[in-house]
Amino acid sequence: IQSDNTDTSLRVTSDKERFDEQSNKSEQKLHAGLALARMLRAISPRHIDTSVIVKTALVHGKKIIKVDDNYLKMEKGEQAHLEADGLVTNLPVDKVVLMTLNADCPSLTIFAPDVNAIGLAHCGWKVLKAGMVREIIKTIHAEYGADISSLQVSVSPGAGEIEYEVGENVYNEFLSQNPKFAQAFKETNSQAKEGERKFLFDLNKIIELEVLRAGIKPEAFEASRLSSIDSDFFASQRRQGDSRSTNVSLAGLLK
Repeated sequence: IQSDNTDTSLRVTSDKERFDEQSNKSEQKLHAGLALARMLRAISPRHIDTSVIVKTALVHGKKIIKVDDNYLKMEKGEQAHLEADGLVTNLPVDKVVLMTLNADCPSLTIFAPDVNAIGLAHCGWKVLKAGMVREIIKTIHAEYGADISSLQVSVSPGAGEIEYEVGENVYNEFLSQNPKFAQAFKETNSQAKEGERKFLFDLNKIIELEVLRAGIKPEAFEASRLSSIDSDFFASQRRQGDSRSTNVSLAGLLK
């Protein structure tokens, strides 16, 4: 049916664009699901369904959610909308796999071998400034009785210390908390305008200083030196902008 008052070409074009957009999103979700399934197989030889993956809405703060049986009774959609940058659990991998997303911000995994509990946290500079490292250590100790001196901490690839440049405001905010944080900054004049100060920022160093201050043994801390900004293998907000994909960190307990 043709109407003289209707421009059908516009409607057809609009419908096609919506269809293409939905198809692309569906394809992206399919690829993401397959990638997560491969990652789960790498974690454990046992079959682990992607439905056990738990994530939150990141808000760049220090809130941590305890994932227990009560949490798992919530609807998946409700779980995903809870705002937090850290998760802890003592449930096994066939019930829970913790997940966090990042693109330059490293993720921190913490393991308490004495009580068999784990934590996973997104650790961008705002989260570190908010005190996430101290908070997740305190939480895993308070919730499960973990011995802090026995904790093991690892940090994923993230923004590299020779590529990640920040302004003087970030430098000042960290030094106002702890003068020792100056160890994580190196002044550079490569792109600084007149009157400005720019710094290369080592996020891993902040995490390390916080971990050691909490009483965790130096040999129980490891951090990847791979840089998301420098490597095409990783997604990077700094390098790719909003067109980037996303890096994923998973953590599960093999009981």
